[in-house]
Amino acid sequence: MNENYETTHGNATSTPSTTSNVPLGDDMLGRIVRGAHETVDRVAAKAAPVVEQVKGGVNHASEVAHARADQMTQLGDEWTQSLRSTVREHPLAALAVALAVGVVISRMSPR
Repeated sequence: MNENYETTHGNATSTPSTTSNVPLGDDMLGRIVRGAHETVDRVAAKAAPVVEQVKGGVNHASEVAHARADQMTQLGDEWTQSLRSTVREHPLAALAVALAVGVVISRMSPR
């Protein structure tokens, strides 16, 4: 009879009753976790198209860079072949040009 008196009169020693065996704090934690999951899902859904767009842009830039590198390699190979051909056709002129370039570079460099 003492328990009924304490419960009905709001005594501080009474414990709140729950409809299930789950403590009240676990229910609140569950709601917080569900809310966090929902928020993460919404952000992920909005970010996915942007990430795909950036990924596509990076892939395109990579392809363009590789194409330019291939062009530069071909150009360098063409210049090298042209220089070899010129040196074979005019060896004395190539030697004179190389000597002149060497003299100019040596005069420009500090002693």
